[in-house]
Amino acid sequence: MIRKGKNMEKETVKTYDDVLESIAVFNKSLEKSKRFRDQVRFFQSWYYVPELDAVGPSKFVRYKGMTGFDYIRTYSALDGRVAEPVLAKWFVRLEDNSPEAVWVRQRVDQLLGHYGKTVGNMAKFRMEYRKARGNNPTSKRSRSKPGRRGGSGAGWYLARILNLISGRSKGFSRPD
Repeated sequence: MIRKGKNMEKETVKTYDDVLESIAVFNKSLEKSKRFRDQVRFFQSWYYVPELDAVGPSKFVRYKGMTGFDYIRTYSALDGRVAEPVLAKWFVRLEDNSPEAVWVRQRVDQLLGHYGKTVGNMAKFRMEYRKARGNNPTSKRSRSKPGRRGGSGAGWYLARILNLISGRSKGFSRPD
């Protein structure tokens, strides 16, 4: 937790659903606040979630209920390195310059490009690790059934990304 003022604290995310909500709020906050958008140059670790086809930075995503206004008031007190262990149970780091990392970087650049911003050269990228999340009892999201067509592990998502990069696919919808 971090201190916000004298008596306020921010709780860290506890479930994958909390992470999804944080990433959605981050993306909405970018739309609403120029002052918040000015902070994006400080984000170095980005997380991609296929369910939303969206990205968010660790320093924001780590905290449950974070808003753009909260971040502006407290950003200097946040340490992104502290976020990594909290988020590690759902995400895997993508190897630098791998096709997956390049694809996620493009997603971040696309998002930030709407506001005249770019991702830093030292940025690192992570992607939801389906297999770890499927075995995590804290997640409320539905889990794939073993043997389901299309697979249920991280390999399925990585294959989808490679298909997106090559133009053979248009999205992340799973076959039923």
